[in-house]
Amino acid sequence: MKFYFLIISILIFTGCQNTNLKTYSSDQYSFNYQNTYSILEDENVLTIEGEKGRVEIFNADDFDGERIHGYSSSGLEEFEYEFVPKEKLTKEPFTIWLFYMEGDEETKKTAQEIHESFTVNNSYESCIEKFYISEDKILENSNYYTDLIEVDATKIKGEEIIATYKDLDFEVNSEQEVVFNLLKSKYISTYWDLKSELCLVKETSSQKIYKTIFDASLEYCTNECLTKEYSFSLSIDKMDGTIIIKP
Repeated sequence: MKFYFLIISILIFTGCQNTNLKTYSSDQYSFNYQNTYSILEDENVLTIEGEKGRVEIFNADDFDGERIHGYSSSGLEEFEYEFVPKEKLTKEPFTIWLFYMEGDEETKKTAQEIHESFTVNNSYESCIEKFYISEDKILENSNYYTDLIEVDATKIKGEEIIATYKDLDFEVNSEQEVVFNLLKSKYISTYWDLKSELCLVKETSSQKIYKTIFDASLEYCTNECLTKEYSFSLSIDKMDGTIIIKP
């Protein structure tokens, strides 16, 4: 009978512990955090914030490898109270900063537990290159592209020839740069309203063909904000410069 009550007590205690945690999950990563903490998101940084500390998660590539921390618009709080990142950690490709006051062991432990539970999703890790597009830029070295047409990569149904590239020695731009330049221009549309996220999942090159495959998602808003996922490939025929897009 005592053993029975012991098991019940352990289960109740474990259940109570679990109710103190929430799980955050996205297409990039997931982690557990205390239910007394709140999640704040902006374009490049996700913050898990509590009363006495916080954790910031970001990809250093979004800041050209460097990021300046800042707790308030004036920055005074950090200098007056020394509320600066105490630990700067990495779980590739993400950087995780832990903020807590010196001597606050409880907040320190909570922040470290968030970091320890942090897991990068396998689909995100598989990206060779990852970038966002929210506006159309001028096509770089446009004089090397001929027979250009505009296509919508989110709706394409079959194979289409979208351009011919003239520099077949790829001295001005590499094969990858040729593709990326098109994606960032008006000639290949990857978003409708807000922005698109492109993940280069496969890249192959032979003597005749250079080929890329992208997994993509776009965010758009009508009556509500939604996400659409899609895939497409872009290839360059190295013999004649033909650039082809396929769903």
